[in-house]
Amino acid sequence: MSARSMNRVLAVADWSVDPGAVADALAAAGDGERTAFGFLVPARLPGLAWIGDPNASRPCAERQLAELERLARERGLTVEVATVGDPERLAAITTSLETWDADRISLFDRRPRRLARRLERKTGRPVRTRLLPALRQRCNRF
Repeated sequence: MSARSMNRVLAVADWSVDPGAVADALAAAGDGERTAFGFLVPARLPGLAWIGDPNASRPCAERQLAELERLARERGLTVEVATVGDPERLAAITTSLETWDADRISLFDRRPRRLARRLERKTGRPVRTRLLPALRQRCNRF
């Protein structure tokens, strides 16, 4: 089966959520279907921290992405692309979809947001949101 004949899911994970919970949720959601994943971790900043340095959380997002990719592969998931994106999530997701087309989007965050509806309208793709616990140990920068 070619990678393009698989279902393609863009998994967007906040860098503050538990990467093991993300990987577990993606593995469980497969239901035996062949799925290829693209991972995106936006380099979002907490609160007003973005005013000083908009790239301050990039190291946190890079560590999250590396761990998420490792855990997903351990669970037998097919990972085609893994990227750290723009701090603004909508921009990061639409840019990612320009280079890696996905059938649907899965959002993983620790707080409910209204992004799913905006994404569905803008991209025409179904969006699923899953709230997950924050990491026990936060990124060193914040």
